[in-house]
Amino acid sequence: MKIIPSGNKLWEQVWRLYVDSFPEWERRRISSHSRASEDDDFHTYISIENGNLQGLVFYWEHDSVIYVEHLAVNPLMRGKGIGSQIIKGLMEENPESTFILEIDPPLDDISKRRSTFYERLGFIANDFDYIHPSYTKNGKPHELRIMSYPKALSNEEFERFKEYMATRVMKYID
Repeated sequence: MKIIPSGNKLWEQVWRLYVDSFPEWERRRISSHSRASEDDDFHTYISIENGNLQGLVFYWEHDSVIYVEHLAVNPLMRGKGIGSQIIKGLMEENPESTFILEIDPPLDDISKRRSTFYERLGFIANDFDYIHPSYTKNGKPHELRIMSYPKALSNEEFERFKEYMATRVMKYID
């Protein structure tokens, strides 16, 4: 289900899951997220069962590239394949697209599990040095690992991704 920012209860659940799932420097403020939601490239999809929010994905679609910006699963639903279903659903709807996402470098148990999760879905770790700017002004940039599907990115594809991030995705920060 696609959802846009609003004052309804469902949107409040989506926003709460997002805020609870990511540290401040890895997420937008509501004002900048609302502006991003008006961008034709930006999409919010959620998974609901019996009226309960299972998970969400925020992603950007441009040309034949889908940048998965945030994926979050309701903590009560983790380990039940919800995140995999959400990503697989996007892949099935966009079989010709290249998917790009960022994860923390796999240094601790959580980040290693996250890396393994995406590898099981067919994502490949790319060997580019990458520092993601903060989603808040004056926030701290952080090192992330670039993963892609169905193949590793070329240097040219990686440079186009960074340019898109700088000129489109990151223009929505407060």
